[in-house]
Amino acid sequence: MNESIKDDRAKSTSSCEFSYYPHEHGASISIGIDEPFDEDILFSEITAIPNLVVKDRKITHQSFGPAETWYEITTSLGTFGYEVVLEGLEEGFSIYSADKQIMELIVGRLRQSPHFHERMKN
Repeated sequence: MNESIKDDRAKSTSSCEFSYYPHEHGASISIGIDEPFDEDILFSEITAIPNLVVKDRKITHQSFGPAETWYEITTSLGTFGYEVVLEGLEEGFSIYSADKQIMELIVGRLRQSPHFHERMKN
């Protein structure tokens, strides 16, 4: 993905913790702002899903107060949103979709990755 959002944090090789939230209207994956997150690694994991080809990535919202950007990503297997929020109460990174099938594929790939681990629910 050539249009990666970059911030000033150094890239890390540590495992990044994520939370998965399936719900009646789809599902979401949340990664906190303090995690050793690397967007390039995230998208390399997503694009490694068999038969998934990114067809389009467009910005659907961008603001500077709070600093946030929302993307709509269309793939050969479905569409999902990707959100980057760098300040405010909901700082972090999110992937979400009403399409539970594509979210199951994405979370399955992250669960298999050495770069990510799922936060255990109490």
